[in-house]
Amino acid sequence: MTKSEQKIPESWEKRITLEPKQLLQETRGIISASGFQKLDQTYCLGVLLFHSRLLLFHTTDKTYEPMKSIPTIGNMYNPQNRYEEVLLSLNFIEVIVKDKDILKLAQTPIFVYSVLVYTHCHMETLLIRLFERLVVPLSQPIDRWVSFALLMVSSSFTSQALPIISTLTTRPVCWHLFPSLKCSFIIRYSVKIDLTRSFPTTFLHSIGRGIAESAGNQPITALTDLLPLVKSSSLARYHVALLYAELRKPQIALKVLRPLLSVPLPSMATYRLAVLILTSMKQIDVALSTLKVAKQRYPNDVFLRVCQLRLQPTLKNLEETFSSFKFDVFDQTKMLPSILPSVGSDAMSSGRVSISGTAASGLSAMSFVQSKLYFTDKISAFSIIGKTFPASLWKEAAIIFEKEHMKEDLRLALEEGIRVSSYEHSIELDKMNGLEPVIPSDFEILRTELVEEIDVMGKMDLLERAKKDGNEKAILEIAKENLKKLDKNACQNEILNLDLYLSKQPFDGTAWELMGSVFEFLEQNEKAQDCYEIAIKLNDTKPVLPFSCIEKNASLF
Repeated sequence: MTKSEQKIPESWEKRITLEPKQLLQETRGIISASGFQKLDQTYCLGVLLFHSRLLLFHTTDKTYEPMKSIPTIGNMYNPQNRYEEVLLSLNFIEVIVKDKDILKLAQTPIFVYSVLVYTHCHMETLLIRLFERLVVPLSQPIDRWVSFALLMVSSSFTSQALPIISTLTTRPVCWHLFPSLKCSFIIRYSVKIDLTRSFPTTFLHSIGRGIAESAGNQPITALTDLLPLVKSSSLARYHVALLYAELRKPQIALKVLRPLLSVPLPSMATYRLAVLILTSMKQIDVALSTLKVAKQRYPNDVFLRVCQLRLQPTLKNLEETFSSFKFDVFDQTKMLPSILPSVGSDAMSSGRVSISGTAASGLSAMSFVQSKLYFTDKISAFSIIGKTFPASLWKEAAIIFEKEHMKEDLRLALEEGIRVSSYEHSIELDKMNGLEPVIPSDFEILRTELVEEIDVMGKMDLLERAKKDGNEKAILEIAKENLKKLDKNACQNEILNLDLYLSKQPFDGTAWELMGSVFEFLEQNEKAQDCYEIAIKLNDTKPVLPFSCIEKNASLF
């Protein structure tokens, strides 16, 4: 066969519906011919994928006719049923693709075809192995993996779909993709999930988010479909409570969560969520009482300490927060199984410094003593040499130092924050402790607010650089600066910028308030009023830490 002949005929697309039987015999003849795998790789791949598609979608078990040829030593391609033939074709694809180029295969429907066959043949082990091979190509278009997860869920292989959906829900994707999950359809299968198996929590969470987002203006009504699930397991109850909390319905969230607080030993995750819900309801005294009980059971939980620090921003609480940090946690981050890309790592980790060997020892050489951070003569007992704190804790320290008018300590805290947050595992360390991940530009922005008097042009340059580095907060800060000198020609651009920010941070009341200001300037009073109402609601139900800090795969044991 010449090079020019190694091209799939255009007529195949028409014939696939008009004469599938004849076309099947034709593709079989090409595949079973001696020397097929020596042909052009792209051509072979195209023929095998087309052949699989023909068998899966244009052939039925009734119309399928087994091959009549007898296998020979040189060609063992002799399947006995439709799914076996597809399976052989898919295996053939992996043979001809050089070096097992998984990225090249990811550009094809091979995984969708594979899951159909594996599901039909009840090859659960192969499904698991199939998922394991998706590590690299999950950077491919999200909707492909949404479809892949849907196929497994609809085939009752929910445990294999869970890790994919888990990752999809934690990646910065547009939620308009998730109606393709057909959440109303999936919810029928969710009651069949074995909730003791891997990744069930995020799966339930993703279902709820998908339902809420696809429900338009009635997310709460849509989520009532999830309420029966709270009786199925503690995990389901926890995630339904979290969903209502995220949608700023704290009263319902607390009612759903309360049974988990009534058990003899509530989990750390339950306490964390309860504290945020209570602060969202502005029941500060109850939240502090809950924190007191929670800290007795989990004295080294930094998340609980930071919550108390934000409710009671004192130097004593700051000292206790730093003292409570378990330093061996950082060493674990270097050994964490990196199954899938970290949330935000694409934008935020670029330019970070890798730490290993001697570089790691340099990173660990940070402490209050080395930074000369002495709170007061009374509180100066820090000697935590050779330990590494999460970068987000330095942000908390900077805010406290500014409040206490400790200018030198504030400056040093910001410097330490910039340095720590520049390391490769900084974001992972923040997340492991349930804190808001910070990057170096966050401290640069904070410096302009708390320390340095910087001219407008200098501040805008800094914010633009931070925006390019993937800092979402910079978008909001730029909008704030632009609103000070807003004219009608610039309004549309500011609306687009705020829209972009709100697509990623829909629960930021400040952003909605700014959007309302723009519409008010344009004399679009109805839109302005809507934005202001949303802002008031969000600010009135704002928790002490964002609900996004709550771990989606939390253990309740």
